[in-house]
Amino acid sequence: YVFVHAGIDPAGPESTDRGTKLWLRIAPDEPFGYGKLVICGHTPYRSPVEGPDWIDIDTGCGKLAAAPLTALLLPERQILQG
Repeated sequence: YVFVHAGIDPAGPESTDRGTKLWLRIAPDEPFGYGKLVICGHTPYRSPVEGPDWIDIDTGCGKLAAAPLTALLLPERQILQG
């Protein structure tokens, strides 16, 4: 697994600039292409979204009205909200 706020480059976390790690916005069908499952956020959705090689668990807590805090239990890939 790779855990990052926003995203990474296909070359991997060590080769990704700080701006990409903090600010990248992802689209549901775009892979990161790194070869490991990336757990990220920064792009809020009403519920967690799973892409080709990533899971975005940003559900807008603190930004969107009544949005839950979301966590992911691994390796089960179980979504926890509260």
